[in-house]
Amino acid sequence: MAGNISSDLNKQTEENQNMAADISSDLNRQAEENQIKVKSLISQLTAATNDDTKIIKSFQDANKQLRAENDRKDEEIRVLKENKVKTKMKDTIVQNEYHQQTETEKKLQEAKKTIETLKKQSDDKEREYLKTIQDLSESSKDSYEKEHSCFIDNHKHLEDQVKHMSIENQDLRYRINALETKSVGLQEINRTLDQERNAFKQQIDTWVAKKHSTVHIQMYAAVNKELCEKMMNELEQMLSIQFELDDSIIEVEKYKDPPPDSRVPLIVLCINASRLGTDVNQALSHVNRSRTTAVVVLHHKEFHALPRQPSEKLLIGSDYKHIGAIVDIAYLTTKGIYPCNMNENSLGRLFNFIKVNSESK
Repeated sequence: MAGNISSDLNKQTEENQNMAADISSDLNRQAEENQIKVKSLISQLTAATNDDTKIIKSFQDANKQLRAENDRKDEEIRVLKENKVKTKMKDTIVQNEYHQQTETEKKLQEAKKTIETLKKQSDDKEREYLKTIQDLSESSKDSYEKEHSCFIDNHKHLEDQVKHMSIENQDLRYRINALETKSVGLQEINRTLDQERNAFKQQIDTWVAKKHSTVHIQMYAAVNKELCEKMMNELEQMLSIQFELDDSIIEVEKYKDPPPDSRVPLIVLCINASRLGTDVNQALSHVNRSRTTAVVVLHHKEFHALPRQPSEKLLIGSDYKHIGAIVDIAYLTTKGIYPCNMNENSLGRLFNFIKVNSESK
């Protein structure tokens, strides 16, 4: 009996040892699985941190570009204002020279009047001289000769004055001709300055009109309104940055019902939840399919799980040939629209689609 009890104890001890080995093996396996999960979580956390850093850097770069562009435009305006001030100064100089020319012409007219007065006085005295000769008698010949001599001297003096005035008159004519030539040159310069001023004004007006040009956009989603509204806001922010770099601003109207105006570029949001064709047809069920309509297919997937083929190559039926553009956008619930090649290419295509359909009206 003692042998049986010993055998039973040995058997139970062996079973306990086997059970302890199994429990130890299970604990080791669970520990290894927990280590693998911890490493995976650390890797995901690192990837999320890198993605946030990329987004912040992308917005910082965009802000730097905007500030640089604004500084450049401010410098252009400053140069244009300086040119405008210079143009006003040149106009003032031309006006002053024109006034000087007018004063010279007045002096010339006064000189002409003086010459005419002197000639008239000379003619009057000559007539008086002839009349005196007829009235004089032979007895007053001596006094006549004296008077005649004085008259001759006076006449010579008047001739000298006339000659001097003629020289001054000729000199004034030379000066007038020179001033007229200079006036023509100044008028030509004035015309050139007017043309330059008009060109500068037109350039400023064109730049201001371009700077403040507004592009109108419509956005619409048929399903999942709350999520699509969040995506619309993110798309609006990203497109605003693109258009600000192009010296334009956008005005986005978001609709819960199909928009009535088909002339304004329309962006229809479609969530790819099941089959691509079914989802797109549901999103476009109440929308006119035209060249002013673009479909944005939203993919809720990580970068490595995104589709390899773009949606526009998969949607090749006649129902899609009239649509202006079909682009793919990747997003995650926690990150929103995250940076990747697909999103960068799609934003560029949306920018071109909006610009072409806005300019074609």
